[in-house]
This record gives sequence, C-alpha cells and structure tokens, in this order.
Amino acid sequence: MMNARDAFIMVVSCGNAAASAGHSETAVIAVIKGEKDFYTLQWSQRGDATSTPMDIDVNMWAGKMKSLMPLKLCSLIPGEQPPYPSCVGH
Repeated sequence: MMNARDAFIMVVSCGNAAASAGHSETAVIAVIKGEKDFYTLQWSQRGDATSTPMDIDVNMWAGKMKSLMPLKLCSLIPGEQPPYPSCVGH
C-alpha cells in the first residue's frame, strides 16, 4: 500500500541491454493503482555491460525510492486546472 492505494515496488536489472550500445541497466519501479488508472514512478541507472548476473544493492535502491517520497495521488476534479488547489498543500 502507498498512500492507501495498492502498489507494487520492484527492482529490475539487465546485464547487457542488447538494443543499446552495450550497457547494463538497473531500475527501481513503483506501480501505483489509481482510481481508474495506473501510475509508474521509476529511477534507473546505467553501467558497463556484464555477462554475469548483476548484484543488486537492495539498501541503495530502497534509498533511491525513499528519496522520491512522499508521493500523493489526488482524485481528479472535473474542470480543475493546474496547480490543482484541491490537492496541493494537503
């Protein structure tokens, strides 16, 4: 749960991203269920390509996700325009 919404947080990694110029990539991704939709929040890092499974520093990635918090999803108010006063500052 994230702000009383269903959420799932994962760390994914690829040692050699074949569609690139040969680099590795690791990302922490949060998927949050809204009222009628889903949102993703992610932080990724690239490094040198590797042919062996990558070590994942769980504490580092948990810290990166924590640095993106707090996260708040507000209900849409028909016709409300940015900066969304019904949500900002609450």
